[in-house]
Amino acid sequence: MAQALSQSWIADGEKYALLGLSVKLPEGLRGLDLSPHFSVISGSDFKIPDEWREWLGSIRVEEVEACDLFIVAKVMSANHLGC
Repeated sequence: MAQALSQSWIADGEKYALLGLSVKLPEGLRGLDLSPHFSVISGSDFKIPDEWREWLGSIRVEEVEACDLFIVAKVMSANHLGC
């Protein structure tokens, strides 16, 4: 599950909030679905989408890459539900 989550943690039409933390995690911690709308992704499993690199700039990208735990909240956009 962690591998699938790392490759596509956000789907088309979803709105999301992403909280990145820099904490000391035990080795081997993988992604975890807490509920249909909340997930935890370990830093080694989180890949920054290519378009973010331009949007955020190099300094912000380095800050995101320094995080080792991400908490994701997501829901389908109301605009996308009608499609």
